Amino acid sequence: MSRLPLLEDLPPVSGKRVLLRADFNVPLDASGAITDDLRIRAALPTIQWLQSQGATVVACSHLGRPKGEPNPKYSMAPVRARLEEVAPGVELLENLRFDPGEEKNDPAFVARLVDGVDAYVDDAFGAAHRAHASIVGPPTMLPSAMGLLLEKEVDVLLGLRNNPKRPFVAVLGGAKVSDKLGVVEALLNTVDALVIGGAMCFTFLAAQGHPIGDSLWEPDHVDTCARLLASGKTIHLPEDIVGVDASGGYSTFGLRLPDGAKGFDIGPGSAAAFSDVIMDARTVFWNGPMGMFEDDRFAAGTRTVAQAMADTKAFTVVGGATVPQRWPSSAWPTRSTTCPPAAARRWNCSSWATCPVSPHCGRLPMPSDRRPLISGNWKMNLNHFEAIQTVQKLAYLVGKDDLVDVDVSIHPPFTDIRSVQTVIEGDKLDFALGAQHCHWDEKGALTGEVAPVFLAKLGVEYVIAGHSERRELFGETTRWSTRRSRRSRPTG
Repeated sequence: MSRLPLLEDLPPVSGKRVLLRADFNVPLDASGAITDDLRIRAALPTIQWLQSQGATVVACSHLGRPKGEPNPKYSMAPVRARLEEVAPGVELLENLRFDPGEEKNDPAFVARLVDGVDAYVDDAFGAAHRAHASIVGPPTMLPSAMGLLLEKEVDVLLGLRNNPKRPFVAVLGGAKVSDKLGVVEALLNTVDALVIGGAMCFTFLAAQGHPIGDSLWEPDHVDTCARLLASGKTIHLPEDIVGVDASGGYSTFGLRLPDGAKGFDIGPGSAAAFSDVIMDARTVFWNGPMGMFEDDRFAAGTRTVAQAMADTKAFTVVGGATVPQRWPSSAWPTRSTTCPPAAARRWNCSSWATCPVSPHCGRLPMPSDRRPLISGNWKMNLNHFEAIQTVQKLAYLVGKDDLVDVDVSIHPPFTDIRSVQTVIEGDKLDFALGAQHCHWDEKGALTGEVAPVFLAKLGVEYVIAGHSERRELFGETTRWSTRRSRRSRPTG
């Protein structure tokens, strides 16, 4: 993954104006009132961080699809009113998509956006995959970073892809299988089971030879679906369907839909079976509805799956805009996180280099003359005498010729730092002394933690800022590791 800069990487923003690209594309009712302000509240941590640093926040977002021209229906006025209540002092620009230059990535529109601002923060993961002016333009002209929400969503998705708790189940729905074939193939390399509903299931059912009536399907992708079904991976498909018969009457079918019939939802048996798979999982990623849930007649499948997502003890991630907007954020459990539609598309990205914004955000500089460093640590093991013997054995095995082109650091537990330091200094070993862990704050009510400045006073030269097991056991994130790393540097 490309190293995208964080808020702390920005130059000082006190007294500066910071352009914040947020995702305030909130659901509105017929009167234009906000029905769920989750996306506004989700941006508050980034807004509050910037304001705490003395910055003036200038927020911008799109809302709906006004097609490049002003439309009162998509005015930011309701968002501005709500923002004034929860984040006073924030300026909010008018709907970005009122100007055709936004979606066309027009340099002139970018110039107008950045005029009078000093830095840029992208906190709109739902739009981060788009090469739009507000996404890719400002990072080429201003110091830039990703916001706390974007960082969290990246962290969640990378955790799912690289180190999920198993069984890991993905539930996919939606209309077109062509939109998600790349996602399906990428997921099959990661998940333990894949559940497929929505209209996209009909292309898979057709690949199995089942008659699907006049249901929505994509014949050009039947062969691909057949190949995926034959891959040996666990793929769950509906066993009953709810829809309408040839005369338009509400009907429930098995796996053989008669001519003229159309399927619009998974059946009750399938919804129960899918729920069982979800309940048995430890991690669940859900993207897309199980049917045409805008029509209450065909909402039961999606509702049942949503209830299972709320009831399961697994860690759940809900991707896609439609399902979270159908049921308000208050209905979701606290251990669940929601990600935008772009979340699913990220699965078939081999790296973040494919994200339009990443080439412009920059990376942390890496000195070209830095020597390779080999660091070793042992866990919560060994007493003082065993620690000393371990270092002495290592010194016997590693000769001076082995250290010509590489540095070595040793990271004992805190209780053995002095013992190991005595061996290194007394025997004049070419090893650097390291620590296994530190906290990013210099002082505070943090019982059991050790600050970098304390380690420096002990003669510690290196510290390990992040551990995979601490991510697994204590839920630590990339942000925590980054904060440790940054706070350790000034101490030397």
